[in-house]
Amino acid sequence: MAQYKEMVFEKTEPKDYHTLRNQGYELQDYTEEDILEFLEIIIEDTDEFVTLTSEKLISEIRFVQAAVNDGEITLQIGIEKEDGTHVCEKEVTYGKCKEIFLNFHNGIWNEKLDDFEPTLFC
Repeated sequence: MAQYKEMVFEKTEPKDYHTLRNQGYELQDYTEEDILEFLEIIIEDTDEFVTLTSEKLISEIRFVQAAVNDGEITLQIGIEKEDGTHVCEKEVTYGKCKEIFLNFHNGIWNEKLDDFEPTLFC
């Protein structure tokens, strides 16, 4: 039987710009409308994901990403710590997902990190 555990990833190299990415595109020059469009895509295509990476840490967070799994939106965050990037997640509504992405895009983080659980990998 497979064992699942938390993994620590290499820290993301800071860039001079935000990036918005899914399977087909990586945008450096994008709008809030682009974010909303990418989020709509994950609702329609459950094989899709969307990731928003900041050029600077926002409350220790380097990125937010979302995908739909079993009909639920899983929102993951990359928390940079001294030993590397820890990926944590929680289930959110579509409205909450939009709020978190737009806030992150604007350099705002209002979420409690305690509400997120470590993402377990096989």
